[in-house]
Parts: sequence; structure tokens; C-alpha cells
Amino acid sequence: MADIKREIRGVGQRLSGLSAGNSYTFVLKKPKPTVDIENARRATNRALDQLAAIAQAAAELDSARDEAARGDVQSARGSYQRARSQLSSLNRGLADAKEYARCAVDDAKDAPGEVKDEYDIAKDSADAAVELADKAVQAVEEVARAIGAIVEAAAAKAAQDERANQASGSAGQGGV
Repeated sequence: MADIKREIRGVGQRLSGLSAGNSYTFVLKKPKPTVDIENARRATNRALDQLAAIAQAAAELDSARDEAARGDVQSARGSYQRARSQLSSLNRGLADAKEYARCAVDDAKDAPGEVKDEYDIAKDSADAAVELADKAVQAVEEVARAIGAIVEAAAAKAAQDERANQASGSAGQGGV
């Protein structure tokens, strides 16, 4: 009687070629670990969502700049405030993306050797997406400060023009 070792792929696999009287040992192959890159995917998706929101905030800032240039101070302030509120929500979403990216880093550290490369690639893509979104938020915040100064300058100019009009109107009435 021979001891025969056979590898099987999974439970329920049909076996053939077995003969009576032999002793068989069936060894179930260890499956390749699955790659769970959900944290990296979430970080990337959150970062992309933030980039879309940045585009909306930039459009509001552009509108505020145009309205300030036309002298429509109230509309410019409204557009500027909407953009600032969008920017504050961007920071919360970016914090979520950073947290998911940190989890992706932890996943990559704990990954088994067979799938370490996949986890490292996912981690790197999540880090790149979050870094891009972070830089874009910083850039839009700088633009928002500049647009805020433009809006306030337009408000000051409008107030000065109104005082000048009132002064010239009262001077014209007083001389008659």
C-alpha cells in the first residue's frame, strides 16, 4: 500500500483515478490572500469629490470677482460667502480622505507578502490623490483671500463714491 499525497483546489472538487487499497492524503492548497483596498478606494473617491467641490467653489469665487468688478457689492459678497462655506466643508471632507489614506497605509504595512505590491500601489494612489486635493484646497483658499480683498476694495470704493455723490448733491442744492 502506497501513501499518495494529492493536492486539491477546493472543497467539492471531483476526484478520479483513486484506487482501492492505497492510502491517500489530500492537501487543500492555501488560497492566495484577497486584496482589500477599500480604504485606499475611499480615500481616492473622497479626494476626487473634494476636487469637484473645489471647482464649484472656484466658480463662486470667479462670480464674486466679476460682480465686484461690475460694482455689484451685495452680490459679490453673497458669492464670496457661498464660496467660503464650500471651502469650510471641503476641509472636513479632506480630513476624511486623509483618515482613509492613513488606514490604507496601515493596510499596506500589514499586507501578506504575496499581495504586498497591490497594497503598496493602492496606498500610493490614495496618498497622491489626497495630496493633490490638499494642494488644490490650499490654492483655492489663497485665491479666496485675494477675492475677499477685491470684494472689500469694491465695497470701499462704492461707499466712497456714494459719499462723493452725496457731497456733490448737497453742495449743488446749497448753492441755489
